Amino acid sequence: MPRFIPQKSQPDVPSLTLFQVYVEPADFFLLRVGGCWATQSPQPNSTEGHVHTLLRHGCVDDKTVSFFKVSAEQTVSRSVREKW
Repeated sequence: MPRFIPQKSQPDVPSLTLFQVYVEPADFFLLRVGGCWATQSPQPNSTEGHVHTLLRHGCVDDKTVSFFKVSAEQTVSRSVREKW
């Protein structure tokens, strides 16, 4: 039969702090756009008729597309801008 030992009689377990970990929640999100195109259709998702592809499979597919930083502090975030 197991014997119950009250918590106060348990010996203290020695511990050693080697390093501390700090986790800060992210105030951003990551969005990957697989494709982006311009169309003259009144239907926003239409690919019928004349379609001008800007991004294909997440990559620039048109020489007039460029990326720019949203703010000076950000090093990875980019937005798409069409050069006219």
